[in-house]
Amino acid sequence: MMTRDEYTRLVAAARSRNLAFMMHLSVYGPIPVDVDSSHTAFWDAWFAAYQPYVVEYAGIARDLKIEYLALGLNLQYMSSLPVAYWQKLVNAVRATGYTGKLVYAAQVKPHISWSEVYSFNGGTVGSSDADRAAKRAEFISLFDVLMLDIYNVAQGRSVPETISRDDMKATLRSILQEARQYPAQIMVMVGTPSVFGGAVAEDYIEPGIGCGAGCSSLAGSKQRDYMQQADVYQALYEVINETPAGQGNLVGVLSWGYWYTDNSTSYTFPNSTVHLQAYDKSASVRGKPSEAVMRWWNRQAPIVQTNRGWNLLGNSTNTSLNVAATFGDTSKVACVWKWNSANGRWAFFSPSLTNQAISAYAASKGYDVLTSINAGEGFWVNAQDTYSPVLPPGPAIPATAFLSTGGNALASGWNLVSTSDTMTPAQFVSAAGNTVATIWAYDNPSGKWYFYAPSLDAQGGTALGDYIKANSYLDFTNANKALGAGLGFWVNKP
Repeated sequence: MMTRDEYTRLVAAARSRNLAFMMHLSVYGPIPVDVDSSHTAFWDAWFAAYQPYVVEYAGIARDLKIEYLALGLNLQYMSSLPVAYWQKLVNAVRATGYTGKLVYAAQVKPHISWSEVYSFNGGTVGSSDADRAAKRAEFISLFDVLMLDIYNVAQGRSVPETISRDDMKATLRSILQEARQYPAQIMVMVGTPSVFGGAVAEDYIEPGIGCGAGCSSLAGSKQRDYMQQADVYQALYEVINETPAGQGNLVGVLSWGYWYTDNSTSYTFPNSTVHLQAYDKSASVRGKPSEAVMRWWNRQAPIVQTNRGWNLLGNSTNTSLNVAATFGDTSKVACVWKWNSANGRWAFFSPSLTNQAISAYAASKGYDVLTSINAGEGFWVNAQDTYSPVLPPGPAIPATAFLSTGGNALASGWNLVSTSDTMTPAQFVSAAGNTVATIWAYDNPSGKWYFYAPSLDAQGGTALGDYIKANSYLDFTNANKALGAGLGFWVNKP
């Protein structure tokens, strides 16, 4: 089990890359599947022993403001027990003061037409389909997000070479359509290993086990196949994007593993004799075609997340964003604002107001009515809760677009912008032609500003750091905070 210090370092690293963080708690070891739900004394004791561990880590998640806390994974038998056990556990988590998203990770095995979701809260038993569905919904309603762990996507197939991407898409489409009827947001975690037949068989290939001579790992008997794993990811993204704004309540795609090294065929831990050779056959996507698939789709449509309150986001693709279509949900968004540097005015939108009311309010305040956010523009979202808006796909906006000769040339004064390039503020200044006075990015959790000034940086020494500290700003460098896709930031040009 990881320590608080280890989580602290990992969360800081994620935040520096504009990433949300999920603490994923799971149970490994023998599961008492032969103990019937009628043995209440046993299950009372099991959950009484399990709860302190969950509560301890919920406290860490609370203190570090971790966005997602996931339960489940290998607990598929326990999720079929009466929902009261889980209600008590969820109540204990919330009693710690943790306010992030609670996730349940459910296993889905389409190759045998089985999903853990069907058995939630005894959901396979009931007098009617409606009764069984109501039982499942009662369990799912305890959680904010239902995460579907999919290890194989070839339902009813036994011969790997006959699997087409269309076959995969049909299975994935049916899984997502089923999941969308339940009262929770949806994530999908893909666990397909990169071996021949990985899209069919229920094989878990542990990358932490060597596969040399005498290897007892499953990997030793498997033939490497990077492309079948990549096809699974491509099929999933194609299904998600069949709907114009994504899958509505689908908020994330995850990979089961992004392991330690770029060398996927051989790795020895530092100061150790432990030598691993299974990365190339495991579910890890690192350095494989699957990673290229994920990067292409995620770069085309940046994945961003809002927290409750003010969030400074950016449209870092070369496609206009329709504000009403993207931010029209009143349960998620209070209002959206954009700064127009050309006329020095704010543009405003609120999903809770009619078009007529928005126009009247904007006119009374001297604002513009906000209908679209153009390529390379930053914008503010006042969010009601944590959620992931679906931004438009399109070609990337590089930092060089903000040169005086570029398509997004900076105006004199304040500019609210966004770039797809992951870079430091100093790198942005150089790419944009060294005409920048200051750069500012907003941090929602702290309510403070990251600050950078090339003139202070050029003085060397501690000039920039001293100014930041004196004004209670945040330091891009110390926090390893980067500019990048989906992030909006202010640029002041003299």
